[in-house]
Amino acid sequence: MFGSEIVHLNVGGTRFSTSWQTLTWVPDSFFTALLSGRISSLKDDNGAFFVDRDPTLFSVILNYLRSRDVDLRTVDMRALRNEAEFYGIIPLVKRLALCEDLNFSSCGDVLFYGYLPPAPIPALVEPQPGNAKGAKESSNASASNASNPLASKSVTEDSIGTAS
Repeated sequence: MFGSEIVHLNVGGTRFSTSWQTLTWVPDSFFTALLSGRISSLKDDNGAFFVDRDPTLFSVILNYLRSRDVDLRTVDMRALRNEAEFYGIIPLVKRLALCEDLNFSSCGDVLFYGYLPPAPIPALVEPQPGNAKGAKESSNASASNASNPLASKSVTEDSIGTAS
C-alpha cells in the first residue's frame, strides 16, 4: 500500500475512511501491522477492514491520528486509554496516563501547594525555685516561640549563668 491510498475501515459496524499515512504515522501500531499484513484481518461485504471495537471511541482515536490532539471533555478517559492501548497508539496512551495521574492523583493538592508540617508546640519551661529572673525570661521565651512556630528551643546565656 502507498501513502496516498485511502483505507476503508468498518469499526463495530460504522464505516470510516482515512489515508494510509494517517493510520501508520505511529510505528508498531495495530494499523501498521494490519496494513502490512502482519496480522490477519476480516473484510466486510464492501472490502473494508473489519475491526470489532467501539466505533465512538475509535472516532476519537482517528481524530487524534489526524490532528495529534484529543478533546477529553466528552470522553471516558479510562475507556479511551484502553482502546489506545489496544491499537498501540503509544503517544496517546502516554498522554492519557499523564492526564489520569493529574486528575486522579492520591497526592491531591500536594502536587501544587506542597506540604507544610504543623507548627511545633513550644515546650513549657518550669521556673526554678528562687530564680524570678529565670522564670520571667522563660515565660517571655515561651511567648515568643508561640508567635514564631519555626523557633526552636534554645538555651540563653543568662539561663546558663543562673543555672550554675
